[in-house]
Amino acid sequence: TTAKSPTTSSVVYNPHNNSLESQTPTGIVSIKLFDRVIVQITVDEDLVGGMRQKLKMELVSPFIP
Repeated sequence: TTAKSPTTSSVVYNPHNNSLESQTPTGIVSIKLFDRVIVQITVDEDLVGGMRQKLKMELVSPFIP
């Protein structure tokens, strides 16, 4: 049997390196899984706390079910 490329994007769990992998037109995207998602942001000094909090939420939200 020959494997056909999927018409829709699929995410596969790889137990060997504890990551989620997805085939994209540009290659394979791999997301490493941890107990928690840790996002570190470095910002300019003139970026106020409210904007920093909004940026943090936008970065973290794709990883929270």
